[in-house]
Formats: sequence, C-alpha cells, structure tokens
Amino acid sequence: MNKKVTLGLQSIFSVAIIFGIIVLINLISMQFFARLDLTENSIYSLSDFSKKKVAELDDDLTVKAFFTSNLPAPYSFNARFVKDQLGDYKAYSKGNFHYEFIDPSENKDLEAEAQKFGIQPAQINTIENDEVQIKKVYMGLAILYGDKQEVIPIIQSTSGLEYDITGAILKITTDEILRVGFLTGHDEPDLVEKLGKVEQLLSQFYQVMPVDLTTGEEVPEDVRTLIIAGPKKPFTDWEKFAIDQFIMRGGKIALLLDKIDTDISIGKAEKVDMSLDPWLATYGIKVNDDLVVDAQNRQITVSQRQGFMTIQRMIRYPFIPIVNEFDRENAIVKDLENVDFAFVSTIDTTVLSDSASVQFKPLAWSSPNSGKLTGQFNINPQRQFTPDEFTPGHFVLAAAYIGSFNSYFAGKSAPDPAEEDTTGTIQSKSYDKPIIEKSADNRIVVIGDADFIQDQLQTNVSNMIFFQNVVDWLTQDEGMITIRSRGTTDRPLDKVSDGKKGIVKSLNVLGMPILIIVIGVLNMFIRRSRKQKRVVVL
Repeated sequence: MNKKVTLGLQSIFSVAIIFGIIVLINLISMQFFARLDLTENSIYSLSDFSKKKVAELDDDLTVKAFFTSNLPAPYSFNARFVKDQLGDYKAYSKGNFHYEFIDPSENKDLEAEAQKFGIQPAQINTIENDEVQIKKVYMGLAILYGDKQEVIPIIQSTSGLEYDITGAILKITTDEILRVGFLTGHDEPDLVEKLGKVEQLLSQFYQVMPVDLTTGEEVPEDVRTLIIAGPKKPFTDWEKFAIDQFIMRGGKIALLLDKIDTDISIGKAEKVDMSLDPWLATYGIKVNDDLVVDAQNRQITVSQRQGFMTIQRMIRYPFIPIVNEFDRENAIVKDLENVDFAFVSTIDTTVLSDSASVQFKPLAWSSPNSGKLTGQFNINPQRQFTPDEFTPGHFVLAAAYIGSFNSYFAGKSAPDPAEEDTTGTIQSKSYDKPIIEKSADNRIVVIGDADFIQDQLQTNVSNMIFFQNVVDWLTQDEGMITIRSRGTTDRPLDKVSDGKKGIVKSLNVLGMPILIIVIGVLNMFIRRSRKQKRVVVL
C-alpha cells in the first residue's frame, strides 16, 4: 500500500513539474518573440527593415482588417497569413502597433465603415450544397496613424503584402514627400499612355512628376531622382547643363537609353542621335551603339502565311534576352530571378579607366551565349542565327556608378537657357548662379534599354520589380528593396540537348515496361530456387 501511495505521489509531482515548466515557458514567451522560418528568403517572417521601422513608431498605429469570416480556400489561407503577419508587426512594435479583425457582414454599420475607408466588397465563387454560388466578401486593410490613413482595398494574394504594409507605414509616419521626375521633351514614352504601370506603382510611395527643361527651366529643387527614359531627340546644351548641375547638387539620375530605335513590325532598326556621348563620358558613362543577341531569350508570336491561311506561331527571338546573371551583392538585383530586356545595348566598361573618384558596379550581364550586332541591324524574326553570332558573351547591360562626379561644364561658361514669353516667342536669358564643378558622393544607374518598363512589354513581373528597386536605391533607404524581391521566383527548367531529350522520352515510354519485365523474371527465378530447395530437403 505504501508503495502505491509513493508511486502516486511521484506521478502527481512529475505532472506538477511538467505543468510548471509549461507555465514558465509561456511566461517567458510573452516577453520574448521568436520564429523559425525555414523557407528560402524567410518569406513567412518580417524582414529586418520592417522590424526596425515598426519598432521606431512613436505613437499608436492601428490596422483595421476588414475580412469576411469563413472564407473559402484559398482566401482563408490569405486571412490566416494576414493575421499572422500583423501579429509579427505587433510583436516587434514595442506596444505601438495594434490591429483588429472586423467582419463587415455582421451588420450594416461595420459594412459602412469598411466602405468609408474605400474597401469595397469583392465577389468570389463558392461551392455550397454542390452548387456554385457568388458570395460577397471583404478582404482589405485600413492603416490609421493620427489623422492619416492608408488603405489596401483588397488582398487577393499574400505576395508582396509585407512591402505594401511597411510602405504604407512609412508613408503615413513621415512628413517628407519624395518626388521622382521623368524627363520630357525628346519623344520619351508618355507617362500615361505607355508608362501607366510605372506611374501607378511609383505613385504609391512617391510624387511622380514630368520635368521639362526645353523651356529653359532647371530641374526642380524638390526632385530627388530624375528618370531619363528612352529619349529620341538631341539634347540642347542648356538641358545637359541643367541635368549636370542637378547631379552636382546631389540629385540622382537613372539613364534608360535606347541607342537603337527599333520597330519590329516594319523591321526598322536605326541609331538614335541624342548628342549625349561626350557629356556622359565626363561621368565615365557610355552606352554603345549595338544590339545584344542572346541564345537565352523569350518567344514572340509571329504571323505566317500558309496557302490561303494565316497562322500564329511562337518562335525564339534573340533580341529579347532573358537576363539572370546579376551582382548578388547589390541590393537592386540580389534577389531577382530574371529580367527581360528588349533590343538592349551594351555598356562600355573602359571609359572609367582614368577616373579614380567613381566606382563602376555592373548590375546585370547577358548570358555566356550572347553576341552583339553593330552597323546594319537585321531584326527580322525569321532570321537564322549561327552559333558564332552568340559569342563572346557576358556583356554588361546595366550598371551603377558611385562616387564624386566631375562637371562637364567645369571651367566653362553656362549656356544661356531659352525661355518662351507670353506671346510664344523664344527669349534668351542668362544663368547667374555659380557653376558647381564637382559633386559630393552620388549615384547614377545606367541601363542599355528603356523598352522593358513600357506597359506593352510587361509580361515579366520582375521587370517592374527591377525598375522599382532602381528608383528606391537612388531615392531612399535600401530596406524597401529587400522586401519587394522576396518570394518572387521564376525558375524555368534547364535547357537540355536534343540527345538528352530523346533519352528521357525513351525512358518514359520503355522504362516502366522493362522494369516490370525485369521484376517478373527475378521473381520467377526466386520461386524456382525455392522449389528446388524444397525438393532437396524431401
């Protein structure tokens, strides 16, 4: 009896110890937060940048998550993901981040509140009682900070959610308005008609504005970064001077230059005279008058006549290379899978040889199986290329220039700007400010292609991510870049030779039957062997 009592007391004591350990672990976990994320790029955990920014909140920030309860898959997963991610923000916020989940379908007042924030219901198909039904649901966030608010009206995918939330937090917790200018006046692609996607994405975090220097104006003082994308006409001395002094004052520029103007529909490919080469050479920059052809490329659709019929056919087009060789140490491209350029030119790597104040940092290269065309350009999709035309490869297609830049106008007089008076007459006026002859440490990004950001070529989401990364790297903290590229993957199968394709196909067709036959033969020999052993024993 005493032994049974002792064993019982030991069991109770053991249970009490285990219970005490569990309570202690829970008390400790309330003070410390940790997560083990084994996914590539830790896509289910907040980035260090988001943790830092939410920890710096100096006042209460509230997120109202308007989500309908009992959402069907895959939207139910999105709701759980949102709740987990908001929980992470709260855990790292030092008490200033709050969130609540609200189901607007519960009453009309909550529905009116959601719609007041601009969160409208979406319609999704659900299967109930073996019938497809249309259900009205809410899946949006309202982020409130003081008298400011930002809204994510609908969350249909969790991809890029952290970028959207952290970006919204930055936008409503700072009073500074960052402005990005797009140069106009040289037949550049129009922001509305051809760069609508670019304008839409950048406007989430920047004030995007056109910058026209043809009337004798300077680059506005409040523009942080100037984008020069796809000019087709020569620059005047005044325009080059205005941009030069913008760089000398610390302004950042991105040069997206199409050195060859192309039109595949009529087979046109001719050099563009922008009158920029001597000016850019002062900064150590040169984009060559050539076109890259790459064996690693995208397909395009072409029309072909066959008798009385016109058929559409997909063919490989070497003038649209798939670029996946990046400088993995640079924040702009380190997490990118690939980018599609169209009619891209190479960047000269020798111009900076005599300059010690500027560093040249290649960002992207063509594949090892690539070449370049100069002089006459045959861009006919039906053209046949030889292996020799895809050498020597590995050309620089995008680069960053970092350092102190010398002014092209150092020791020269400032050109007179042109100005239109009220009657439309061009008048001349003088520039009366001192010329800045050398910049402090600054940044310039150069890309041998401007087509890749146009709306009609947005077949690869990484194109926009790359361009947004360029703008972020030039304009503000690099932290936002590390968030945007996470989870973006595009991993096509490796190319194999025709011989290997034949072997794999044969194995798929004949492999299983042969394997079954081999197993059957082995089984037959094993059974015979067993029968013989039995006969010997008898």
